[in-house]
Amino acid sequence: MRTVRTSIRNRPTATSSFRRALFWAILGAMVSFAVADMNPLYLILSAMGGFTSWFASVRPRRPAPRGLINLILLLVIAIAGVEMLRVGVGVNAFAVFVTLLLVVKLLDLRSARDDGQVLVLCLSILVAAVLTSNSFMTGLMMIIESVLLLRAVILFQIYSVVSMGHARQARINRPARIDIRSMMIASGFLCLLIGGLVFVALPRNIGSQAFGQWGNQRSVSGFADEVELGRPGLISMSSKPVLDLTVLDRDGNNIGSESYPPIYLRGAVLEVYDSGNWRRSSIMRVPFAERVRLFPANTTLKPRGLIPANTRWDQQFEITMRSTSDGPVSLFAPWRPIEFRLGDQPMRMGFDFRRGLFMKDGIGGSFTYTVSSVNDEFRPRTQESGQERSELVPTQIDPEIRRLASEIVSNGGVDPDPARRPISEDISAVRLIETHLRTQYKYTLDAQPVPSGVDATRWFLFERRMGHCEYYASALTLMSRSVGVPARVVTGYIASDFNPVTGQYLVRESNAHAWVEA
Repeated sequence: MRTVRTSIRNRPTATSSFRRALFWAILGAMVSFAVADMNPLYLILSAMGGFTSWFASVRPRRPAPRGLINLILLLVIAIAGVEMLRVGVGVNAFAVFVTLLLVVKLLDLRSARDDGQVLVLCLSILVAAVLTSNSFMTGLMMIIESVLLLRAVILFQIYSVVSMGHARQARINRPARIDIRSMMIASGFLCLLIGGLVFVALPRNIGSQAFGQWGNQRSVSGFADEVELGRPGLISMSSKPVLDLTVLDRDGNNIGSESYPPIYLRGAVLEVYDSGNWRRSSIMRVPFAERVRLFPANTTLKPRGLIPANTRWDQQFEITMRSTSDGPVSLFAPWRPIEFRLGDQPMRMGFDFRRGLFMKDGIGGSFTYTVSSVNDEFRPRTQESGQERSELVPTQIDPEIRRLASEIVSNGGVDPDPARRPISEDISAVRLIETHLRTQYKYTLDAQPVPSGVDATRWFLFERRMGHCEYYASALTLMSRSVGVPARVVTGYIASDFNPVTGQYLVRESNAHAWVEA
């Protein structure tokens, strides 16, 4: 008789079983979005908040005072309002807001209704994860979280019925646990089957036009310091602001306008190509941290030995970077900078004037800097007949790509052999290839996966014949090199959205771009 009583006492109650399932469902939702957004900081902060609320309020069953909860809610709403005004409404902001609501709601679990609201918030975070990324890891986490959430929902039904009878300590016997497990397996298999059929039957990106920025639109969000061709998805159309830009002439006049040509702000120079991937050369892969040092506020930096000392700048760019993450961050600047001036705060940074690259290290946040540059459109660089070309970066180029480039240049009346072609005709050779790409290929943001074992640039040129800026930049760079013209891929942002009221350009994540310098 004593043994029977002990076994009954050890059976889980409806409340404890549901709360355990709820805990794992919450943690699974947070991990799912962190994986989809590739944001470990979100996971750390959300998990810390969730654990604090759980062990301070849920586990000991001590809800926080109503007054404190209302105060925290007002703070959360205020933070969300400021963020939406600053960066706009998007899936990331939505996920963070829902997570904050979830953490606060855990402090106020007083009835089954409150627990149900927590489940709805978990489901909302899972939906945000699905809308953020279509990667394999996101899909795997979605399956795991769906099982955890399904288990919590089933146990919630039992818990809510028991709670209505004021018998929260009612225990779940072994047959009931077996029935619950069987129901979960059957429901999970059905969901997996339906999801698999939908994934196979429906075309990719079917909801991109319907959902706009809420849809799964990005394989890359904003600037990237490497180019990986062949990643499936859609390039980011996020409206999140990245930086503000003001353009001045030597007299301090604002020369920005809605009709002004787009301004290319460089972030990374990529010279090494390998089967669809562009990366920095070995010299540029040396960590900037080895060359970083702390500069006082308002320090002016100038290159040494690269340009004549009396060279006058043509344009000045005042740039305010919006909130940035901690650690190394690229500072964007136009080509041929001859002066870099820090703003009103000291900065740890490294720089390479020869390649026009700058990088900040340290704590994130907003900061301002000024770059003065020589504009080649104002001062054309002449090419003398006896001038020697720069050395080409050794590159494995597909023979078909070489043949196509040679045919295009030859058909345009220019000799494709750099040994016989005057250097003054190099620009004509590059323009012929550029014109061919503009007229014979279609631009699209839809990035389809490249077949296994196939060079991504060759696939773009000879099979798909459509792609986004990274494909065009890769093709033009390789084809230019194949006819002896030094060229490289550059990634950064294009500034073209001018606000006549503020006199500034607003650069967003969607303005990320890749182009060619030849």
